[in-house]
Amino acid sequence: MFYLVTAGGTVGFLAYLSCHECDAPSGETPLVFDRTKYNYGSHYSTRTGKFKAPVTGLYLITSQLQGRKNSAEYRLIVDGNSVTFTFERDSQDSDGHVMGYTTIVLNLNAGQQVWIDPQISGSDTLWGSATSSMMSYFGAHLLKTV
Repeated sequence: MFYLVTAGGTVGFLAYLSCHECDAPSGETPLVFDRTKYNYGSHYSTRTGKFKAPVTGLYLITSQLQGRKNSAEYRLIVDGNSVTFTFERDSQDSDGHVMGYTTIVLNLNAGQQVWIDPQISGSDTLWGSATSSMMSYFGAHLLKTV
């Protein structure tokens, strides 16, 4: 993985859900990914579920949510505004797993906050893992300062 090192150090994190079956928050509440594989610069909060851009630049943002039952929907939010909407539906309408993914490069200003707002239908269950195999995760990496 490529990491840009700024005067303040490396900027990047990868956070994940550690519970096996997690309840999705209701309303427009950030999903808190409670564990991190790494959190260079400590710009992601496992308390709030938000990433705060430390410098203005281009950031690679990636996320995956795995839900149980019929469908998984989620929005990538920047400062309260929806930037992407991801929808995944189980074509069999079975009691299976569904996954939604998103990867995007965003130009963020210093201080802007980014988070995931899940919208799970058919079930309020998200899948996580206490082991190293992450099922639902959220990450960001600074690619270039501007």
